[in-house]
Amino acid sequence: MQQETIKWLIKVFLKTKFENKDKIFEEIEEVLTNYRHLIPTFDNQKKSLGLTGLIPVDFENVTYKIPIEIWIKYDYPTSPPVCFVVPASNMKIVQGNYISSDGRFSHPYLKFYSSNPESSLAELISVLRETFSIEIPLVEKSH
Repeated sequence: MQQETIKWLIKVFLKTKFENKDKIFEEIEEVLTNYRHLIPTFDNQKKSLGLTGLIPVDFENVTYKIPIEIWIKYDYPTSPPVCFVVPASNMKIVQGNYISSDGRFSHPYLKFYSSNPESSLAELISVLRETFSIEIPLVEKSH
């Protein structure tokens, strides 16, 4: 993780009431090391730390970069992250077993997140990638 990102995260943690700062820091560091197209962000209105950007998904032998947002609340991991797919202007959401019309990702993994000590942001991204490789969440709009 880059020095600027580390400094930024420390500033966010100093100004906020996140309960498990060490765990969050370690998990974000792992995610950013493995997924260079994700960036951390903070939303004051949501009072949430976010990871936004692209994750690679292999669907029908083609690798797509799926735009996502993952939001972490102050009481993380007691409450699971909130995940969305975020379509670009030329894309539309495909509702499915785990994606709602607003792009929110709902999956059994999230229901048991807080009770499973193995749960992590990196594992969540693996679940997203695996799920999207079976059921793609976005398609290009037809003209």
